[in-house]
Order: sequence, then C-alpha cells, then structure tokens
Amino acid sequence: LYTVRGKGTFVANRKSGFRYMNKIETFTDQVVKSGMQPSTKVLKNTIVLADDAVAIGLGVPQGQGVLYLERLRYANDRPLAIIESYLPLPQCAALANYDLGGSSLFGFLDQHLGMKVAHVHRVVSAILADSEDQQMLKVPEHTPLLHFTNQSYTESGEIVEYCHSRFRVDMISFTADM
Repeated sequence: LYTVRGKGTFVANRKSGFRYMNKIETFTDQVVKSGMQPSTKVLKNTIVLADDAVAIGLGVPQGQGVLYLERLRYANDRPLAIIESYLPLPQCAALANYDLGGSSLFGFLDQHLGMKVAHVHRVVSAILADSEDQQMLKVPEHTPLLHFTNQSYTESGEIVEYCHSRFRVDMISFTADM
C-alpha cells in the first residue's frame, strides 16, 4: 500500500522476486516461479557485424557476422525487460529461423544445439531509461532501470551469448545469497 497526499491510498504493484544473481535460470522459469505468466515479443532476429564491444564480449573478430536477437519480455502482459543478445555464427545459425516468442533461448541452445549454459558472468549497473526504453517498457522518461551485461559460457568455456538487458525496477527485486 502507498498513500498519495490529497488522492488516497492505493495498492502498489507486486514486485516479483528473482534469484537472477546466484543461479543460472531462464527468464521464463524466473517469471513462472514468481507466480506470473511470461511472454516474449521478438523484435529483431538478424545477422549483424560485430563491433568492438560485441567482438570482445563474444570473443570473435571485429566485423564477423553474429546473430542479433532483440526481445521484449513480459510478465502478466506487462513489459518487464528488453533483452539484446548476440550469438556466434555459425554455431547458432539455427536460431535465425526459429521463433523464440514461446520458448527460452537457453532452452533452445541446450535442447536443439547441445550448448548447455554452465556459467554466466554478469555485471549489474543502474541506468536511466532513454526514449526507446520509455516507449517499449511503458515507463516515464528517465526512469531508473537495472542494466545487466552478461557473457554466457558452456561447460567447455565457449562463449555462446553476449547480452545486454534492461529491467524495470518497479516490477522486480533481485536476491543474491552470499
């Protein structure tokens, strides 16, 4: 509950608790465990040339073709996160023709390509929503967002994903056990 002076008392939106910081678990699984229904809108699925940051993040030469996926992730039909993933080619070429709208990227990598994610290096920072974030996540201008930069590795140490995610902070909380 929260109170707005002169307006009344209101029920706050429930935040879902994610254990995103200390366990490898798909977004889909996290949302389901939080008691909500996940969904995904694939915004882009295309091949791009790796710039400096992507080349370093994926461990590929600059200018090499990589698969770029941009997805808008929802919880109970409310936009929760923008996920931008870069994946190496030709290892992940099968994803170019696959609709991830109803499934998990990590699940696809494991079940269809035999590339099980065993380790994720994750860096977290706070940013302000830009105009694109504002429109896609349906938040006011300059709303704080959590920004995650991930490198996902297989058991053999191969990088299978370099990713930037922007999460609404009004809908989630993250827990880390130390």
